[in-house]
Amino acid sequence: MVLQGSERKIVITKPLCFTVELTERYIGRYEDRAEFLFEDTQLKTQFLITRSLRGIVGNSAEHQALAPTTPYVPRERTTRKPIQDVVEGVRPPALKSMPYVGKLPMSTIPSNLSSILSSSRVAAKLAPMVKMRFMPSTLNVDTYSRWFKQLLWTEEYQAE
Repeated sequence: MVLQGSERKIVITKPLCFTVELTERYIGRYEDRAEFLFEDTQLKTQFLITRSLRGIVGNSAEHQALAPTTPYVPRERTTRKPIQDVVEGVRPPALKSMPYVGKLPMSTIPSNLSSILSSSRVAAKLAPMVKMRFMPSTLNVDTYSRWFKQLLWTEEYQAE
């Protein structure tokens, strides 16, 4: 980008002209941005103005040849016919491979966690206390089950 003229001071009455040149070897669309850093000498502050730049490199004759010859006309909307016959398929083997025998046992919230959660403290004070007392200090392979149990119990208590 080249600033035309030698004047570096910006005055409201005089426009500043810039020349931006795009040099690319391959055809296509290109995007970039221009950043103008200004300094207010009276206030001794700097500010930045950013503008996006777009350019297309190509042969104008080819571009004109690819232009549409007639205006686009969208297809007419039609209503779909409801499905008449639904045929049951065969269940995939993966769904049959694990037969579940019974329900999982209830996992009740531990009484010490429940008593802390039921106290009349503000949530902002409760969170660090629960984290310090019940959550493992690190989350790794050995502690992830305990970590997520505590999270689930806390969330379940809040949901109730």
